[in-house]
Amino acid sequence: MNVLFGNFPLFAPLIKKVMLGIPQTKAMLSTGISFTTMFAGQREDPQIRAKEVETTMFLRGVREEDLYQGLEKIRKIAARYGVEIQELERDYCQPTSFAHRPYQLLEEVLQHNFPDVIVAPFLLTAGTDARRFTDVADSILRFAPIDLDKTQYASIHGANEHIKIQNIGQCVCFYKDFIKRYQGVQHMSIVKNEPKYKNALLQAIRAQLEHRAFWLYLLCDEASKRGLDPRDFGSAAVRRCGLSQGADLVKKGGTDSLKGLKKTLFSKAAQLVFEMDVLKSTDDALDIDFHYCPLVKAWQKAGCSDEEIAMLCDIAMCGDHGIGECYGSTLELPKCIARGDDVCSLRYHKKK
Repeated sequence: MNVLFGNFPLFAPLIKKVMLGIPQTKAMLSTGISFTTMFAGQREDPQIRAKEVETTMFLRGVREEDLYQGLEKIRKIAARYGVEIQELERDYCQPTSFAHRPYQLLEEVLQHNFPDVIVAPFLLTAGTDARRFTDVADSILRFAPIDLDKTQYASIHGANEHIKIQNIGQCVCFYKDFIKRYQGVQHMSIVKNEPKYKNALLQAIRAQLEHRAFWLYLLCDEASKRGLDPRDFGSAAVRRCGLSQGADLVKKGGTDSLKGLKKTLFSKAAQLVFEMDVLKSTDDALDIDFHYCPLVKAWQKAGCSDEEIAMLCDIAMCGDHGIGECYGSTLELPKCIARGDDVCSLRYHKKK
C-alpha cells in the first residue's frame, strides 16, 4: 500500500480501476443519480391521459462542483425533450479537518477499541442527518463504529436491515470511551466564542487566521512534548514579529499616532472579521472591544483546554504588544475571551 500510494501518479489508473469495482469507493469517483417518486395524470381519475409527468431526482457526489457540472449536463439533455428541471433543495456539508483534535480523538479511541483497523479520513457520499448540524458544529464526524459484513451492508435501508448483537456491544464500548475522553478535553470550558456574522467572505478570511493560529498551537504542542516551555521562546518570537509589523505599519501610515494604528491595522475589514467596537480613537488613546476571535476558535477546534487557550492567547498577544511599542504605546488587556470574558478589550495608551 505504501508503494502504491507513495507513487500515486504512476499507479493512479490502476487504483481508480480497482475503486470502480467496489460500490463504496465507486461512489467517491462519480456522481450518483437516483429517481424516487414519479407521478402522472390525476389522482381522482388515473385513467385520464396525463398532460404532465413529475419525478424527483437526487444527485450525490463527493465534490460540490461535480454536482453543479452534472446538473448542467442533465439540464441540456432535458431541454432537448422539453423537460423542465426545478431545483428544490441544495445541501453542502463542509468537510471536517482531520488535523483538528476531534478527529484525532476519534482516531485514538478507534485504535484502542478496534486495534486491527487502519484509520483513514474519507468523504461520505450519503446524505446523512448529520448535515443538519453544519451551522452549529465545528466538527462533524460521519462515522459509526460498526464492523459490517457484506450481508449487513446490503441490508441498509432495505428488507431485514440489521446489525449483530456483538456490534451493539462494540458501539456501546466505543461511545462510552469517546465521551469520557472528550469530556476530559472539553471539561467545563468557560471560553465562549461564537461569531454573530457568518457570511461566506468573513468565514473565508477567518479560516486563514485560524490556520495561522493552528500553526502556533502545533509548534507549542511539539515544544511541550520535547520538555520545553512554549512561553520561554514563543513570546519573544511573536513579539519580534509584532515589532517588525509595527514598524511597517508606522511607515505605511506615515505617523506613530494611534489614530494611524486604527486606520492601518484595525480597518473596516478587520472590524468585521473580529466583530470589533471602536470605543475611543485619538492620537494618544485607542480603545477597542473584540466580540469574536478566530484564533481562539482555532484552538477550540483543536481541542485545547482553557489553560492552553489562555497560554496561546498570551503568546499571540505579544505581537500586539510589539506593535504598540512601535507607536510609543503600552497595551492593556482588562478583558480577554481566552480567559472566559465576553470580549477582548484592547487599550492602547501613549507612554507619558
